[in-house]
Amino acid sequence: MIELFKVAARGLVFNMKNQYVGDIGDFGKYALLRAFAEAGVKVGVNWYLTDDDTSNDGKFTDYLKKDDFRIYDPEVFDELKRIAVIRDKSVKNIEESGIIPDAVFFSYLLKPIGTPDDRGEVPGLGKA
Repeated sequence: MIELFKVAARGLVFNMKNQYVGDIGDFGKYALLRAFAEAGVKVGVNWYLTDDDTSNDGKFTDYLKKDDFRIYDPEVFDELKRIAVIRDKSVKNIEESGIIPDAVFFSYLLKPIGTPDDRGEVPGLGKA
């Protein structure tokens, strides 16, 4: 299991984009969050969701073609394998899949511009 999280840690990003859904970095993170949830910890996920870009980030899904990682968490693996092939995949697919039981999600698309004082209000949160 430790090796799994070392692989996941390589995929850490400071924000989330829908194009990242299903990437190798997701597998370890979702498996860990799922383990917390199944142990009774209430999990909240703040995606810090930003617009997709033209980079290759999020394209590292070849791990889903082999079952090497499946032994660590078959449910997460199978769901990510299903989601990764969706043309317009998004964090909503993860939220609706139930792979993180009873989690609470904040998936507002952030569009950072200017300084924090220039950004105005974030719905439900007030001033950014």
